[in-house]
Amino acid sequence: EWHCEALRRQLHAEREGRNTDGFRLAMGAMNNNQALEAERLQRANLEAQMRALDSRLQYSCGQQQRQALEMQMLTRGCAEAEVGMEERLREEVVRQQELTREGHERAMEYLRSQCEKKAFEARQA
Repeated sequence: EWHCEALRRQLHAEREGRNTDGFRLAMGAMNNNQALEAERLQRANLEAQMRALDSRLQYSCGQQQRQALEMQMLTRGCAEAEVGMEERLREEVVRQQELTREGHERAMEYLRSQCEKKAFEARQA
């Protein structure tokens, strides 16, 4: 009987030990699950931040491309305006030269007629 009692106590101790080990394992598993969940949440937050940063980068790149295109269009517009102004200036120079030439021709014609008139009067006198 004493032997049975000793076996019963040993069995009870082993059961308690297994319960304690099982409890420790369950607690460890729960802590592991909590750690894994925290890591998953952290990863999800980082992925969300990456998506937000990528979106901002895409927007900034698009905006930079639009600004570069606008700058090219402005530069081209200025160049075209400058070419147009130079063309009009050349036309005006040609017009002014023509007016000056015509004025000189009229003046020369007037001087010639005056010289001829004075020469005619001198021959008559």
